[in-house]
Amino acid sequence: MKYFTAKKDDTYHDLVTNISRLWVFVIVVHVILILKYLAQAIIQDRPGWVQKEEEKEEYNEEMMKR
Repeated sequence: MKYFTAKKDDTYHDLVTNISRLWVFVIVVHVILILKYLAQAIIQDRPGWVQKEEEKEEYNEEMMKR
């Protein structure tokens, strides 16, 4: 008895599956990079109180030089 096998369909299906996985991976990587960029843009490198103290120190140093 001979059974029906669809080798061409299996190969095509595997190719489509692999390409789909690749696109999902590429999209996920780009989403992660965009989220990282947004977090970098929103969150400051230094807290506000540290920046304020550094500005005070710079101002005091300039006043001492005069």
